[in-house]
Amino acid sequence: MYLANQWYVAATSAELGNNLVQRWLLDNPYVLYRTETGKAVVFDDRCPHRRFALSKGVLDGDTLTCGYHGLSFAPDGTCIRIPGQEKIPPQIYARSIPVAEKHTWVWVWLGEPDKADVSLIPDFHRMNKSGWTVNTGYRQIECNYQLLVDNLLDLTHETFVHAATIGHAELAEVPIDARRENDTVHVDRIVHECDPPPLFSQCVDFGGKVDRYQLIRFQAPSSIWIDARAVDAGSNDFETGLRWEVLNAITPATADRLHYFWGVSRAFGYGDEATTAKLQVAIEKTFDEDQIILEEQHQMLKLDGIENRMNTVHNDRGVVLARRLVEERMAKDAGT
Repeated sequence: MYLANQWYVAATSAELGNNLVQRWLLDNPYVLYRTETGKAVVFDDRCPHRRFALSKGVLDGDTLTCGYHGLSFAPDGTCIRIPGQEKIPPQIYARSIPVAEKHTWVWVWLGEPDKADVSLIPDFHRMNKSGWTVNTGYRQIECNYQLLVDNLLDLTHETFVHAATIGHAELAEVPIDARRENDTVHVDRIVHECDPPPLFSQCVDFGGKVDRYQLIRFQAPSSIWIDARAVDAGSNDFETGLRWEVLNAITPATADRLHYFWGVSRAFGYGDEATTAKLQVAIEKTFDEDQIILEEQHQMLKLDGIENRMNTVHNDRGVVLARRLVEERMAKDAGT
């Protein structure tokens, strides 16, 4: 069901401290914490003794002690104490997971450890790019992760779901251009001579009609970048218009739940706290609207069963290409 040999975001860097955090990832629970020197640690959330959740234990300095029988583990997973026993069998250790921190997020590699190359972490550098201001957030959504991927690859829904913020009527009538270039799916939509959506007008003083750009790229299994721009119609003036990049890292928790880590990094109003606060409210409202749709859709799909597959229309071309890319990657990992 999932690509295992892949970096996934497990937490924000700010979430981890000298405390234990349990997080379900790809149908399995993991425990995360940070050592006193600041290093992020991730274990399989199972004590090797009786499989009790290590996240229900106690963290004392860098030592994690199981809350069931008191076995203690160092940050590398080595068992350093068994109550009432001096010799520690080599098979008793906490299974550690490759972990890296980049772009303000904590990334984990849940596949074959020897393939965990940090250069393969997706490029989300605009989460902390100099000269850009970023809004960030995290939420859990009760649906399959592919439904959120679909949602972000076909923004036609903005007209109908997000009319109060980023949607407008003209958007739905302009077809997309979807293509695959190597391991990246591109979905582009350019709308000329349209009214600026409500949120755009609150951020930038446009003179009237605008040309609006939605330039989306997808990398398997669930990383999506949306380069959103709007300029005065016919001006091609990208220096004074609106530009932000919506950064989306989606991690499956289970088949019915996902972790959504996001950022909206903007190239205007640098450091303007009022704009940042206004955008945070609008973005969260927009994602609330998406979440209602996605969770309802997920329940209907579970009710209908896999034999009643969704139909596709023209604007699903990016969705189809992305799902096909994921299927190819999964088949390659499986050696088929």
